[in-house]
Amino acid sequence: MKKLKFSLIEILVVVAIIGILASFLMPTLKKARDSARRASCMNNMKQMAIALVNYHSDNEDYYPAPNADFNNTKISWDDLLGLYDGRDLTQAQMERQNLNEADNTPSPMYLCPSNRQSRPGVNLRSYSMNAAYVNDSSAGVIAPNNLGSSISLTQISNPSDTIVNSEAQSYSNILGFYGAQGYSHARYYIENYNPDGFPLHNNDIGGVSGFYVHDDKSYKMNFSFADGHAEYRSVPSTLGSTGASNFYTGAYTNWGYLIDTPWNALK
Repeated sequence: MKKLKFSLIEILVVVAIIGILASFLMPTLKKARDSARRASCMNNMKQMAIALVNYHSDNEDYYPAPNADFNNTKISWDDLLGLYDGRDLTQAQMERQNLNEADNTPSPMYLCPSNRQSRPGVNLRSYSMNAAYVNDSSAGVIAPNNLGSSISLTQISNPSDTIVNSEAQSYSNILGFYGAQGYSHARYYIENYNPDGFPLHNNDIGGVSGFYVHDDKSYKMNFSFADGHAEYRSVPSTLGSTGASNFYTGAYTNWGYLIDTPWNALK
């Protein structure tokens, strides 16, 4: 049997060709991986929507308050879902300001697979609840509702265009924590997570790309809506024309321009 012989140059040429082909494939593989993570992140939001349906049935169609300060217990919205998301949290766990590894309450539903932040000793949360329940009066007065009260699903005039949850990939967004980052509204993104607003916290990782983990050019993320569906869209597209302009400059003026946006639950 005749043995095949290859020169060193021929071997190097083959290796070079394989390397070139691999370089063509890598971007495609990365896009496929990122797309899968984004889809998994959106699926988390759909699972939260199912937990919310169960919460509604036991609470006269009311949403869990973004931050529910019941008798100074300071229970976060995700803690209030703790009886409906498979964790079966105790009252003591709900009243804790965060749940860490020692609590043995894994909650993958609340962490986006694309999350880049890290904080030792605590479980981070990738999502926040819309706190911009508003009063759409003839005077155009709008008040963010982040002080513990809530609204009923029946009060929402357009569930398919009302944001319930949005992504918030931050070092300060802690599972079970009562306070900022767990709730959000349009002003939150305009002032704190505009293109020039990084880092909000010194330990935030990755700047713009660390927060807008799916698309740091058009600032797209996943949103869930009151009718249960989820969308992948840019933050500026949810803010109306004036709000979108303010997003790029980080300038806040007043709540009036947000009346006709998905952040307004009481249109």
